[in-house]
Amino acid sequence: MHSSTSNSNRVIPEGPWLKTWVLAMILVLALLLGWETTLRRLGHRPNVVDDKALWASQRARVYSRHGEKTLVLLGDCRAQLGLVPQVLRDRFPGHRVVQLSIQETSPVATLRDLAEDRRFDGIVVCALDARLLCKDMWDNQQSYVDYYHREFRLNARLNRFFTTLTQRTLAAANPQLRWDELALRLARGQRLPSPYYIETHADRSRLADYRRVDLQRHRKWAYDRIRWLSADRELPGPEEWLRDALEVEKWVQAIQTRGGRVVFLQPPTTGRHFAYTEFLFPKAEYWDAFAARTSALCVHFQDVRELAAFDCPDTSHIDRADAPRFTQELAKVLQGHALFAASQPTFAACTSPDCCCRADHVANHDGAQCPCCPVDFPDPCRDCTIATRQS
Repeated sequence: MHSSTSNSNRVIPEGPWLKTWVLAMILVLALLLGWETTLRRLGHRPNVVDDKALWASQRARVYSRHGEKTLVLLGDCRAQLGLVPQVLRDRFPGHRVVQLSIQETSPVATLRDLAEDRRFDGIVVCALDARLLCKDMWDNQQSYVDYYHREFRLNARLNRFFTTLTQRTLAAANPQLRWDELALRLARGQRLPSPYYIETHADRSRLADYRRVDLQRHRKWAYDRIRWLSADRELPGPEEWLRDALEVEKWVQAIQTRGGRVVFLQPPTTGRHFAYTEFLFPKAEYWDAFAARTSALCVHFQDVRELAAFDCPDTSHIDRADAPRFTQELAKVLQGHALFAASQPTFAACTSPDCCCRADHVANHDGAQCPCCPVDFPDPCRDCTIATRQS
């Protein structure tokens, strides 16, 4: 009978194993690099998957630090596509901006969660419309809130951190572009997927390029969805709706009592989408009635000329080409209501000796205006105006 230790007498073949492994790793890396380069040339870009874990990773960042208020963005896909966090960070330096909007949902559950969190004292910009304020929509985002409080532990945090790091770096990390998925598509005779028109970043901000889509189909989808949310449903009349909507006031008060602020924003819509929602929820009877009763700041796009000037290619969402400018215009509204009274613009980027927004120039002329900066100062003084014209 052979001994169980007889395998120990096997002779291990000799060879340059280190060189073999190094060569194998180089080949694998070359294949990955080649595949990534191919995808980039086809128009694909890194795209972070927006799941509950990514949302929870941002929910954990809502707390103020160093005396600077955190700006939290709530809403549905209109807020996620139309508001650019980086623009707000540049406009209000030192303030953390957190994107918690979730597509096709009402933000009331997240607003309620922030109100019940005694550590939160930041500024909330809550984008919604009269339909999303209807009580039957309030719990749309509750599953995300529950995931954050019950399941987003250390293991989930670490996994999401490394997943985000990979997805934000490599286009090939997109699940739709995995080799097994592509092989399955090819086996079925399907074409390789085209670059997705929505680009999702690690901070959950999104940009939509409507040049890449069939606008007629998207307009139909947007219109069909808003009809689906309202048709064959018992919608409240103005009095019932207002009574329900004012229940959120207790959450508004909870945040503002701690030193925070709440802003309700109705983003732009156009075309049939706007006409249909205005027919169901006339602004004067719904939004204006709510704005007159709540202690929150209410901003309706129709009431601000600069916000009303934006077009929505699919009648519902802002294109990536317009999103930074729309965010800038909204930032001006927020700044005009002293929500960021402590914030001061920085001028380090201006180096021209004639640039009248240089720090030493503004110190003497607070009314300066400069065409090379995004900061607008009212009533420019004569010296600054002359300096600007000469530059």
